[in-house]
Amino acid sequence: MNKKKHILRKILDTQKKDINEIKEAILLYQMEIINIQKKMQELSKKLNYITLCVNRLSKIQLPPHY
Repeated sequence: MNKKKHILRKILDTQKKDINEIKEAILLYQMEIINIQKKMQELSKKLNYITLCVNRLSKIQLPPHY
């Protein structure tokens, strides 16, 4: 009986370690997702600025000889 308990305890410990590793990996992926979202926000701001500039440039009337 003791041997069975010991084996079950080992299995449970291994599963707990596996679960902890999975949780750690999930946290790392979540941090990476947050970093990607921040980069996307920065790029979105830059794109908005470029769009604003292009819109302003498109409204400029050039003299006829251009």
